[in-house]
Amino acid sequence: MLETQSKLLPDPDDFEGVLQMIVVANGEDQQSMEHSISSLSPQPKLLPYPEDASHSTDALSWFREAFDYVNVDLGEDFTCTIQSWIELERTKGWISSPKGIACKNRPKELTRWIINGRYNRRANEPRFGMSELASFGKSFVIWWTSLKQSASESQGQGQGRKGNGWGTLDVSGKNGWLSIVVCLKWWGMGLGEHRQEALGVDWRQSVIDVRCTLNQLVSFNASLAKTLL
Repeated sequence: MLETQSKLLPDPDDFEGVLQMIVVANGEDQQSMEHSISSLSPQPKLLPYPEDASHSTDALSWFREAFDYVNVDLGEDFTCTIQSWIELERTKGWISSPKGIACKNRPKELTRWIINGRYNRRANEPRFGMSELASFGKSFVIWWTSLKQSASESQGQGQGRKGNGWGTLDVSGKNGWLSIVVCLKWWGMGLGEHRQEALGVDWRQSVIDVRCTLNQLVSFNASLAKTLL
């Protein structure tokens, strides 16, 4: 008798099976059970839309779609990078500059995505196998390194012929840092659960490096704004 009853009981590790028995015992239907499961499942940690951007006509023209596209849960470091990007756009008044970040060495997948209308066109996002993802990661690192090198050379020349000393990295809007953040999003999503493993080392380091550089640029722009007051 006990053996027969034990066969009727779900495996204790079968979360949905246990929950279904509870739901049936309480006289609830399948839809209620599915709602209960979804409400108990871990929810992605997404950032809220910046309130001040909601009142900006400049942000309305581009930032909402850009924010929604990159606002994904890829861990705390990536979320902090998104926050730093938001702060840069805030210091720039949410204006989308016609000038763009240097495209030399830019990953071909990013170029194709931009040409085809970015997030405004369905099925425009690249799909990577693990080998393609590794190549994409390498191409991003090459591009990012060249961007930093250009900024470093510009800073070495001061604020003369090259402008403010940040070169083409001091660019706001959809032609600016959004492209860098988008690449990190693709790379991180492609890695999936491997983000925190050995396969994700370069991605994690790139996320931190991008955030640190963003924070430096934000500080520079904040200081510059004070001198103009």
